[in-house]
Amino acid sequence: MLDFAESIKDGRLFSQANRMIVQNEPVALIIEGRAADLAESQMRREAFQGALICLSLIYHVPILRSLDAAETARLLVFAAQQLGRAECALPLRHDRRPKRRRRLQLYLLEGLPGIGPQKAERLLERFGSVQAAFTASAEELISVDGIGQKLAQSIRWILEPDL
Repeated sequence: MLDFAESIKDGRLFSQANRMIVQNEPVALIIEGRAADLAESQMRREAFQGALICLSLIYHVPILRSLDAAETARLLVFAAQQLGRAECALPLRHDRRPKRRRRLQLYLLEGLPGIGPQKAERLLERFGSVQAAFTASAEELISVDGIGQKLAQSIRWILEPDL
């Protein structure tokens, strides 16, 4: 908490935040200590709150709190586990589901891992239907331009039932 207050006072907080966010890696700020530690820093509560607001709303840096070094260590382990799980998850699509048949077919194909609009078009063109594309073997999928062995295996993995 005291180091955070000092970084606000000496102006290094926002230059550090800038350097963190340009790295294109997940970033979070952990503030360690108790709220009572703020009084020890002799910093006005409004300045502290202003920095937190700026970091979270403008810089989009999540702010985590911990009481001590042990809790910080646990937070870091938990964050690493969560990030690892998130990398394995399929991306969510929040766009509107199309109404026309062809566009709906492409939408379904784009839901496959690694398949964007162009590859979906090529899959539909090559196989003629979503069903045929979904039942195609890995070897058949590889025959589509832009789909290699690894992507074909990933698609088959997601489409095959658990045994």
